[in-house]
Amino acid sequence: MEEVFGSASAKDCGVCLREFNEGERCPRILECFHTVCTFCAKGFITRKDRRCPFCREAFEVDNVNDIRINEDVLDLTKYIRFLMRSVSPPSQNVDETDSKGFRVSPSVSSMSSVRDVTIQSLSGCRQAQEHAESSVQKYTEMKGSVLTSHKTFEEKVKTILCEISKKTHKRAREITTAIEELHLQINEAAEWHRVLGSLKEKLDSLPGVSEDTLPSLYQAQKTNVAVLEWLTDFKTSINNKEIVRQEEKDMFQRKAVTMKMIIDLLESCRAPERSDSVAARLLERASRLKLTPETLLKPSDCVKCLVDKGKVYVVHLDQDSGRGRRSSKVYISKDNKLCFSCMKEEHVPYNVHVFEYDELMRLADPSSIRTFLELGTEACPSLGRLYVRFYSDSPLARQFSLLCSGVSGPAYLNSKFLNVFRKGCNWAWVRCGDYENNDGSGGRELVPGQGVSRGEAVRPCSAGTLEGWLGCGKEVASQFIIYLKDNNKMVSYECSGFVEEGFDVLEEAVSRSNIGDVRVFDCGIVLNSSFS
Repeated sequence: MEEVFGSASAKDCGVCLREFNEGERCPRILECFHTVCTFCAKGFITRKDRRCPFCREAFEVDNVNDIRINEDVLDLTKYIRFLMRSVSPPSQNVDETDSKGFRVSPSVSSMSSVRDVTIQSLSGCRQAQEHAESSVQKYTEMKGSVLTSHKTFEEKVKTILCEISKKTHKRAREITTAIEELHLQINEAAEWHRVLGSLKEKLDSLPGVSEDTLPSLYQAQKTNVAVLEWLTDFKTSINNKEIVRQEEKDMFQRKAVTMKMIIDLLESCRAPERSDSVAARLLERASRLKLTPETLLKPSDCVKCLVDKGKVYVVHLDQDSGRGRRSSKVYISKDNKLCFSCMKEEHVPYNVHVFEYDELMRLADPSSIRTFLELGTEACPSLGRLYVRFYSDSPLARQFSLLCSGVSGPAYLNSKFLNVFRKGCNWAWVRCGDYENNDGSGGRELVPGQGVSRGEAVRPCSAGTLEGWLGCGKEVASQFIIYLKDNNKMVSYECSGFVEEGFDVLEEAVSRSNIGDVRVFDCGIVLNSSFS
């Protein structure tokens, strides 16, 4: 009987080998589909060893009542008990005879039928167990699929969060820049408010004008207007006469310059180590030389000789502003570039070649203007030069060349670098160009329409890119910034030029502890990039 009904997988707990019942030994099915009795499950929870004793899979429960009762095993146990009670020997002792004449007890006959039924029940239990194992396998596969989907979902969420973080950082940088600009505008507005307040106090302190003095004031105002008109006419006539006299002087200078050049060349060739043939050859070529803007830009020996001797000047007569005649000497730089520095109101010698500024600039390519800024400090006046080239003939390019040449009066000469924004980061740049106040509050525009319209010069913010201080008002429109590091993720809509040579000089200047010590000690225009 024990062999038939006492299988541990059928009616006994596989841990304590006790028979299942409806009380303390009630069968409980774990998450891994293995069955233990209630008593053993309580022991696992009490010892905090929440693992299946057969497959060691963990289960997370704190109360044994949370583990589901295995109704199939419980029903099977009840059925086996019922069968065992039904096969108990009857009260009567009547025997039956089998086919061979032996007496067979009724209990033995009933026992055979019970065996058959039990075997069928065990077969059904095996099928149920196989079905349960199949369900476990499907559950395992489903669990793996869910874990894979969960991992994919986590990766997508991480990607989205990363993009959101990048956009948030970019927006934060833009907001920080806008806040700094707003602070500058607020400080400027506060300064204007202070000035206007002081003016208002002065106006309030002035005595009032009586009605008796109004006619006299009106007559004085009319007289003042008439005097100003007469003074304007007088200045115009004087300027016209000055232009005529200057044109006559230039014509006389151009006629006499050949003879003076020959004399200077003879004096320069009188060195004892030079042969007579070289001096004669230079004298012959200089006597036939007719210096024009085209010949000036050609690197010939005679032209080099004249430039080395300081015999070539570029001049400009500013008739509109009345600033007078401005000039600068053409020279060859240390790196063999033909250029001239910022023009000043200086006296031009009579024995030199004179070229008009507009006449020389017409030979330069307007779509590729080239300028230079020579940087330095008080301790080291010459750190080196930045050569800036412009992409196109934009308002920013024309304004930058005017402030480098000084042809209109204002110039970048002696202007200092203001600040370095985000030093060491990818979005780092240095600002300069306040030729008026040297504190970031000045530098008004000279050419209206500074910058370019969106879409015409969209370029990546790479190291050395020069960009106008667009959007900050006409009062500071001549200021500019130069990017210090490559940032291909951002583009600029206002860049019109770039540092073609000398970026290492800028890096050395930025590496100093105080960028305000760096100033523009010289600036100008490059006429020929390879005068050798």
